Amino acid sequence: MRSLVTPDAPITRAGFADIYASTGAGIPQSGNFIEWLETSWKKLSEGLSRYVLLSSVDTDGNPVSHLTTRRAGTVIVRDVGRGPERFELTNVRLRDGSFVAEPMDRYA
Repeated sequence: MRSLVTPDAPITRAGFADIYASTGAGIPQSGNFIEWLETSWKKLSEGLSRYVLLSSVDTDGNPVSHLTTRRAGTVIVRDVGRGPERFELTNVRLRDGSFVAEPMDRYA
């Protein structure tokens, strides 16, 4: 990453300042992207959870995942190749630390 970003790259590029501000923490008005990334990514990532959409695979056969700040009980809509489907985020944790998102309409 360091080789791709110049030392004077502003932290406001690509909305990163807005994302960081959504955590409730202050963000300096000046600084650069690499400094921000190195010091702030851990705090940002602690607010995110990865959910695996149960019985859903992408075109390469890999499980479909969903990264979100939402918690168990939330219903999301994703298109996993059969049109829009509803999935409920659960608190069931998998071995890799991700959580299960259960399809709601397949069992009706």
